[in-house]
Amino acid sequence: MGGYCLDPTILATASTVGTDLGVSVALFMSLVAWLRFVRTQHKAPLLWCALAVGIAHAIKFNAVLIWPVLLVTALLSRRKADAFVGFMVVLIVCYMVVNLSYGFQLWGLPLHRFEFESHTMQMVQRWLPSNFRIPLPKYLIEGFDAQKWEADGVYISVLFGKASFGGTWVYYPWMLLCKTPLAELVLFGCCVGSFFIKRPNLRELAFLLSGLVIVLGMV
Repeated sequence: MGGYCLDPTILATASTVGTDLGVSVALFMSLVAWLRFVRTQHKAPLLWCALAVGIAHAIKFNAVLIWPVLLVTALLSRRKADAFVGFMVVLIVCYMVVNLSYGFQLWGLPLHRFEFESHTMQMVQRWLPSNFRIPLPKYLIEGFDAQKWEADGVYISVLFGKASFGGTWVYYPWMLLCKTPLAELVLFGCCVGSFFIKRPNLRELAFLLSGLVIVLGMV
């Protein structure tokens, strides 16, 4: 993380990075704190984890990808019952932090008050009763709907000389392969090869799982 923050490219373009760097730092902090809680069962790391997860959700919607990682590490811990209680605490605190970040504005509106544009939210609207009250601020729901609408087919993806709206699952892995420096690809190969020599521990597994979930989620 320190090497990444001191990278000249990051420093030169920090003003244009947007929310990606902020949510990355928040998710990294939440995972470190969560692993410490799972190992020690202390309350302080749990609180820091809950706040970091809440802040990450307030920054960007794709922070939701951290939840499978927290749940899997809880199931793999020795004290599963305590880890599950901690998971629920993180969930509740995150919910409060996200609502507070929007000031609870227009909270709990019925579903029929929304006009969704994305296919995902339109499907949700068809499934749920029209008078169902959404326990989240209106602007958060509308922002998520707008982002899904853009991701579904607003931007043009160009791959192998062909342009298409929405894109294909091959696009992100191919771009990641092309844009990643060769030295990092070599280090990644060494990392994968080391797993055949020594199995990763819970902490290493959590970070590997987080990277895998984020890549699959973006794809």
